[in-house]
Amino acid sequence: MQPSDLKIAFVQGLLAHYLGVKEKALLGAFFASDDYQKHVLPLFTDIEVALKNRWQRFSASQATPLVLRDFSAASPLPANLTHDSFPTTPSPALDGNCGADQTASDEGKELSGTHAPTVVNSTASHTSLDEGAQSGIEKSLTTPDTNGTSTPSISGLPAAPKRTAPLPKQVKSMPIKLEFTLPNANVGLEYSYGLLPSKEVQGITVNGVTTKEDFGLRYEMSTGRLLGTPTKAGEFEVTILFSRSEHPPEQITTRLIVNPDPKSLWKNLPSDEGDPYWKPDEDQQFIEGSDGWSLVAGSKRGRSHAQKGTFRDDDFFLYSQPQTGWQIAVVSDGAGSAKFSRRGSAIICKEGGEHLEQALSGKEGEKLNAAVEAWQANGLPPQEDDTQKRVIKNQLFVTLGYAAHFAFKRIREECERRSELGGVVKDYSSTILIGIAKRFPFGVFCASFNIGDGAIGVMHSDGSAQLLCEPDGGDFSGQTRFLSQDTVTQDELLKRLKFSMVTDFSGLYLMTDGISDPYFQTDKGMEMPERWAKLIQDIEDEAALSQRDSDSGRRLVSWLDFWSKGEHDDRTFAAIF
Repeated sequence: MQPSDLKIAFVQGLLAHYLGVKEKALLGAFFASDDYQKHVLPLFTDIEVALKNRWQRFSASQATPLVLRDFSAASPLPANLTHDSFPTTPSPALDGNCGADQTASDEGKELSGTHAPTVVNSTASHTSLDEGAQSGIEKSLTTPDTNGTSTPSISGLPAAPKRTAPLPKQVKSMPIKLEFTLPNANVGLEYSYGLLPSKEVQGITVNGVTTKEDFGLRYEMSTGRLLGTPTKAGEFEVTILFSRSEHPPEQITTRLIVNPDPKSLWKNLPSDEGDPYWKPDEDQQFIEGSDGWSLVAGSKRGRSHAQKGTFRDDDFFLYSQPQTGWQIAVVSDGAGSAKFSRRGSAIICKEGGEHLEQALSGKEGEKLNAAVEAWQANGLPPQEDDTQKRVIKNQLFVTLGYAAHFAFKRIREECERRSELGGVVKDYSSTILIGIAKRFPFGVFCASFNIGDGAIGVMHSDGSAQLLCEPDGGDFSGQTRFLSQDTVTQDELLKRLKFSMVTDFSGLYLMTDGISDPYFQTDKGMEMPERWAKLIQDIEDEAALSQRDSDSGRRLVSWLDFWSKGEHDDRTFAAIF
């Protein structure tokens, strides 16, 4: 064993002696610590130097010089405690040859194999390590801790760190904070949305959804969707119950906004029944005609008028002539800017329709019948026979054209009769649409006349359509022409007349722009058969006109309340079928 090893073994054995055999494991941990290597071993090195110096002085004072014992053959460390178990720090070796010839003059010189420490006190007097010193060393080596156990400590140095507590377990990462954002819903419209968090996180399972109140939505586990048809408008709390792998169940409360039904935002204020030109806000009629004919019409005040409590400006007239077989329908739309247009449309429909009824049942009607039969006898459609075409048009002029002219005449008379109202003819401005039909052995003859917007069309049994009017828009968007002095001239009346022979007749339909605008949108759209087919199918789905019963008019009025964004004008529809 080398002297340096001897020194370390001596220090460790000394500590083991004072701590007791049962604390060897704790002592081993202390020997392996940085505190032991950095602080304890240098301290004992200093003690070694001091002892050596004192021994040299004491030996010099004796008659027979004393020699330090050689510890090279010293017994090994106590069981289970060897110096090989601990890191060592090189330190100066003790010189075993410390005879009497070693004097103070040798102080500061090199010893064998190393540098000798400097002697601090060179006097010959000897001071032994008494019991008090020993006791102090003993106390400095063991300091009771707060738990009653002894922990190695050196006075003035930090205590060795405790290693008895287990290392903390690895802390799991906190789960990502999730948010569920729900798109707005609408009252009365079907809602379906897959519940997904705002962040893409794997392993998310939605276990359910709860709400404070029932508003028409439910969570479907099989599809993972929140669905249903909202029944209430408002802002609702929705609590989503979910779980994710390796985490306990969680829940998040979010909000769902349900927009109200746009219809519910509209007011329906009644019109003034005390007004001299008051008329009901809606009207309908059904006629079971002769020879298998049916006529139906419905008219309803638009939301834009109901919102303000103003009047329905549209009107209609229906008539079925059993003697002659002619079927008549007249529709009119009063100008929104004309304060008495509601009265103007009523006059046009009633006066114009009744005049046409009389004309078709008299001589002019007979002449028209003859012209149609003559054209059929020639075997040519009127569009291909200019001569026959002129004959038919002339008869339509003195029937349909004269009816429009007569209606305008009645408006002028009304203006004069109700002069106390302070109105002028322009205050009664309205459009006019006339449609007539009659079955002949060779087909159904249809004719029309119009001034102003709206639409007139013939539907064939195969679903195809034929536009039977001239779209009549004004100089600017949203404008149109009205029955006036300028539009009842001979030239104007003649160019607005249309007619057709239909061998597979299904229906003749007239409507104001409150219907034609949302369904056809443009004049070009009126020429698209598919849009006519959709219109008629929509009416049939709700009004079921094919049933031909007395309730047909009421169902038609109900359909007139259909929703089309931005389209809230009065609506009137008339059918001959």
